[in-house]
Amino acid sequence: MIFPLGTSNNLNKITLSFTTAPTAGGTLSGKYISLDPGTSSYAPITDGSYTVNTYSPTGYWQIDNSGITSGIYTVGLEGQGFNVGGTSILNYQALRVIKRLAAGNNWQVLGTHMNGTGTNSDPTALRTGLSGFSQFTFGGNTADNPFAGPLPVELTSFSSSVKDRNVNLFWTTSSEQNNSGFQIERTVSNTNNNNWINVGFVKGKNNSNTLNHYSYSDEKLQTGKYQYRLKQVDFNGNFKYYELNNIVEIGVPSKFNLSQNYPNPFNPTTKIDYDLPSDSKVSIKVYDIMGREIMSLVNASQTAGNYTVQLNATNIASGVYFYRLIASSNGTDNVITKKMNVIK
Repeated sequence: MIFPLGTSNNLNKITLSFTTAPTAGGTLSGKYISLDPGTSSYAPITDGSYTVNTYSPTGYWQIDNSGITSGIYTVGLEGQGFNVGGTSILNYQALRVIKRLAAGNNWQVLGTHMNGTGTNSDPTALRTGLSGFSQFTFGGNTADNPFAGPLPVELTSFSSSVKDRNVNLFWTTSSEQNNSGFQIERTVSNTNNNNWINVGFVKGKNNSNTLNHYSYSDEKLQTGKYQYRLKQVDFNGNFKYYELNNIVEIGVPSKFNLSQNYPNPFNPTTKIDYDLPSDSKVSIKVYDIMGREIMSLVNASQTAGNYTVQLNATNIASGVYFYRLIASSNGTDNVITKKMNVIK
């Protein structure tokens, strides 16, 4: 039986031949659907020594049965237009016919593979020893038939912890296919989640069937509530988001603190962190070794929280300097002094 499906530009026919006759007759109808079938398969499919870890998003076939009982058949699927950009199908003979019961079900390889025929631009994938009818498409492997629709990465956990001003993120995958890596994105909570910013990237394992553990530290955040998500990106540019379930909060510091500038020694810029456990009138000034004031970095009223200020030493000479925090709160002056070195 031949179902001549497709368009005048792309023939996507189905060829069926029964190797074992059905016990009861009926009718079959076939159609080609030029949409991405999607996938709910979260792990590679093993077909003997071949690993199927990609599927074609170009289209799929559906065969409906009315009245036919039992029977074993061989199917051939012709896929003109599936070799998108000339790089989706590199080895047409290795194309696998993959099958599922319906949308939302996992893809499977059933029966026995037969080497495909035709060309990379006009391939026919073959499978024998099949029973039952449902939905079919092309499966491949990233090495020879990468397509543009990899089976997704399976993320098994995604959690966080907070230490001081740093948020530590941890996640685990149980399988990865064509995984370039994870883009870490952050937004301030209660802002309608529209202002996601990219804060880092962690390289993936490409293809893996073992547990992989990842981590990332988002450091020196201001006091506030944040939300995080991972943007998993494959080598074809496809992506999927995984959101952290909980809101992460950087709380108000418990005491006044002035950190050592970093880097130190420096030329010409350095940063200074300081913490305010309560609203304060804040002054940060820089003095030379003789005690003379040479620079004012902060002179303002600030709310409780964590802060960073940058110092630019372009206009001062090499040498040892001191910087002093005076934070006035509730009638008390909290004074902390540190030393730093400018080297030119």
